[in-house]
Amino acid sequence: MRLDVDIQKRVTAPGRSFDVAVHFATDTHRLALYGPSGAGKTLTLQMLAGLLRPDAGRIVADGVTWFDAKAGIDVPPRGRRVGYVFQDYALFPHWTVEQNLGAAFARAWPRRLSTAKQMRIERALASFELTEIRDSYPAQVSGGQRQRHRGRTGVRRTAARAHAGRAVRRARRDAAGTAPRRAPLPSRRATTYRSF
Repeated sequence: MRLDVDIQKRVTAPGRSFDVAVHFATDTHRLALYGPSGAGKTLTLQMLAGLLRPDAGRIVADGVTWFDAKAGIDVPPRGRRVGYVFQDYALFPHWTVEQNLGAAFARAWPRRLSTAKQMRIERALASFELTEIRDSYPAQVSGGQRQRHRGRTGVRRTAARAHAGRAVRRARRDAAGTAPRRAPLPSRRATTYRSF
């Protein structure tokens, strides 16, 4: 597939903006985008797939113009026949990054957190490099930032489910009078969770 891309997009959120400028031409069957978190990889893929409209430029695939800002061409996603796999973040879109993290630490969220739990959220924000975007909503942050954000909330939820599962299995074994087949291995996720 021949792909000619020259597109620009400005994304804004309260207090900050991000400019994406992508220019490349290739005739390969596989293409990899790589770079640091927040570089615009997810935005670029969304623009190629037709899910996000660039502000300027053009996209041409095998001689067919998918997007041309000057000519007013914008082929819808179904006309581009591009496969796109969404990243599932399982975040509440109406809560900020900090509020989503708070939900991982509180049973009846939203509510006021104890000082200890608030300190754990502060450490998690710093550890996952999310401090600057704490007041942003999931739609306002990059794909990598959402993954780190979801990863942190998922660690807490996964550790809780794993603990509950072990307790249920232990109760069943005790009721049946059977011993475990092997010694349980320490949970790496639980160790990660305890560090916060």
